[in-house]
Amino acid sequence: MKHGFTKIDFHNSLEPQTGSFLLANTSLVDPNFFRAVVLLCEHEPEGTFGLVLTQPLTVMLSEGVQSLFGWDAPLHRGGPVEPGSLHFVHGRSDLDIGSVEVARGIYWGGSFERVNELIGEGVAAPTDFRFFVGYSGWGPGQLDEELEQQSWYLTPAASSLAFEGDPALIWQHALQGMGPEFAMLSHVPLDPHVN
Repeated sequence: MKHGFTKIDFHNSLEPQTGSFLLANTSLVDPNFFRAVVLLCEHEPEGTFGLVLTQPLTVMLSEGVQSLFGWDAPLHRGGPVEPGSLHFVHGRSDLDIGSVEVARGIYWGGSFERVNELIGEGVAAPTDFRFFVGYSGWGPGQLDEELEQQSWYLTPAASSLAFEGDPALIWQHALQGMGPEFAMLSHVPLDPHVN
């Protein structure tokens, strides 16, 4: 029996939709999406908008936003598109800030000015939110093509993973939650030639 790396592909029958997680296949080596988990915030015939949950940055929100009311938060890289744009998700159903619930317990967008006020007033905490610069976008049919090429796995989004304390663990934990065959993939080494 030959030893070495064999590409293993598993299909799941889910269709992309708002509130899904995209999990990068182990063979996807694009540095923008290597071992990434992307929350699909909007999936329409005109295109798809998502945020990478697994790429924390070493900069803080205050380095780009000067008007914070006495608080700060880490930034994450939401994707390669429009890297100067700011986006956020949170898990607070009680906040009236114009967010959209994209999956159970996961809210996207709304008024950043109101978020700033609520955190400044102590009604909300910076840890209630994940802040992102840039986003991930696909044009009409583009994501479907990537799914056909088995670049991604699909699974319903889970708030427990979206707000996982260590973003580096989200990909592994999401795969493990998809069943034994996917859990096996979560242990593939970073260098596939290392067994």
